[in-house]
Amino acid sequence: MSSTTLATETGNAKNHVAKIMQQMVHHNYINSTRGPGGGFTLRAKPEVLTLLEIYEAVEGPIEEEPTPESKQAAGIVAITQKMTATFKNHLKNHTLQDYL
Repeated sequence: MSSTTLATETGNAKNHVAKIMQQMVHHNYINSTRGPGGGFTLRAKPEVLTLLEIYEAVEGPIEEEPTPESKQAAGIVAITQKMTATFKNHLKNHTLQDYL
């Protein structure tokens, strides 16, 4: 599938989709073929590729440790750490296949 088709089908800007796809190619999750008949194909098995791997390929690692600034709001730190851990656990325990 081309980045133009992906952008159209997902309602996102073509340049944004292209950047995301470049990251996915860099992490060897997809293949990229240039040219008129080119596009992207899934390289990783969808039943093995976790949502956490996809997320971190695009956004970078999820930080679970509080920043020095957030430590000032001690009551909120515990809540946000729990939310982050829950989010990360969800992504780690679900694969792309779960959403196909």
